[in-house]
Amino acid sequence: MSNSAVLNSQFLAKIAAGDIKGAQEASTDFTRLTLREEGLLRKILPPRKVTWADCTKQLDTDHPVLVVEKEVSQPLSVSVPFGSLPANQYIRGSRYRVDMARTHTRNFTKDKSELGGYDYDIREVFKDNAIKDHMTAEDVPFFRLVNDIIAADPTKDPSDPLYQAATQAGVTSAMTGKVQMYDFTAANKNPYGLVGFSKESVISSLTIMSRGYGDPTKSTPIRLVPDLIVMNVNTGLEFAKLLPTDIGRPLAEKMASEGLTVDTFFGKRFLFTIKDDLVKDGEMYQFAKPQFLGVFAEMEEPTLFLEDRAFMLEYFIYSMQGCSIGNAFGLAKAIFPILKN
Repeated sequence: MSNSAVLNSQFLAKIAAGDIKGAQEASTDFTRLTLREEGLLRKILPPRKVTWADCTKQLDTDHPVLVVEKEVSQPLSVSVPFGSLPANQYIRGSRYRVDMARTHTRNFTKDKSELGGYDYDIREVFKDNAIKDHMTAEDVPFFRLVNDIIAADPTKDPSDPLYQAATQAGVTSAMTGKVQMYDFTAANKNPYGLVGFSKESVISSLTIMSRGYGDPTKSTPIRLVPDLIVMNVNTGLEFAKLLPTDIGRPLAEKMASEGLTVDTFFGKRFLFTIKDDLVKDGEMYQFAKPQFLGVFAEMEEPTLFLEDRAFMLEYFIYSMQGCSIGNAFGLAKAIFPILKN
């Protein structure tokens, strides 16, 4: 008997014996491990386990809400005459909330008499469907939020010369007031005057976060560096088109023979995804380290609910989590004129 058939028979034996908990534990372990490896959000913001004890009661909801502290902003030191005392600065911090939400897959059903005829692991089939739904449920709203933060003020006219000058030839985020996107499809849409996917344009895009922003008389200017770069595999293959003089002969030869197997370019970690509906062709998202970005709180890990009803087997995965970006400056985006949808 094949290994898959053995797994199926053991799985069915647990069901027949009424050992629902044993079947749940086996499938939950298998599912949870894969979800953590495949989800984009879980790689950008690793989940932080929380309980009700970590949450704070709110006036507007009965749902679990996590309140997270922000770093205190403060002005720089200044030179003063001798005999001068410093002005008072009242210390006050800020916070943001992380609202928990329930996520679950569809309820999968199957007649138990049909399960024995499979020659492969039925848990694998379940895992593939469940993980796909779960990753989509987590990743889609996260990237929607990222794009909303980076988006320009819709009340401004990008063609206005005064607006262009004020935003350093870019589009200013309506939320932060800083340019957080460089567009390399036209020379006038980025401060470097570059067009196309090249060593120069990719490296130049990595300076978006590091450009200091803010009034130093009021608080320390915000300066960050990207820790993880996310693009889809179609755009990632553009690295293979760069010359050996751009990326080095050993790397160029390796990509020519093995394809996109490298995940580090120009000293930065890259995450390549097949989800070109979330990360479109030509787009490159940049994220600061998790401690400079936000929180992905997980109150319930992805768990399998399994029910044996007469001759029918029903099961679905559910979880409860919440995600909030506490530092809107920890995001950046670049657009290149390649393979655009």
